[in-house]
Amino acid sequence: GTTILWPRDSYKSAEKLRAAFMKKTGIKKLGVLIFDSHTLPLRRGISGIAVGYAGFQGVDDCRGQPDLYGRKLEITSRDMADNLASAATLLTGEADERIPFILIRGAEKAARLVFTDKKISEKEMKIKKSECIYGSLINQKK
Repeated sequence: GTTILWPRDSYKSAEKLRAAFMKKTGIKKLGVLIFDSHTLPLRRGISGIAVGYAGFQGVDDCRGQPDLYGRKLEITSRDMADNLASAATLLTGEADERIPFILIRGAEKAARLVFTDKKISEKEMKIKKSECIYGSLINQKK
């Protein structure tokens, strides 16, 4: 019977939480991720999605790196924030688990997560409609 709304500015909230955790723990390489669950069209089940984050780069631009066959990647970027959110959602659950937060360790090495002190904006995740594979379907006139 209770709903918890997202923070008004989830990126600012993540920054504040990160600063408080760093002050209390002394940890220098620390990221904070605020996430929720969502659904995808024509897919059963939920997955995690980043609502806001601080302390790490949310997108890993893989362009220029070699693929399995040595060819340079031309368009690939990994959505680090949403991938971490999905991993965390597996553990926090969607039912009566009551697990309010998850500590993820090793993402820097295992997933090439890059920590940063720069201020993160939701613009980091956004792309132009013309760059989106679904862009032609958005606001399509009949």
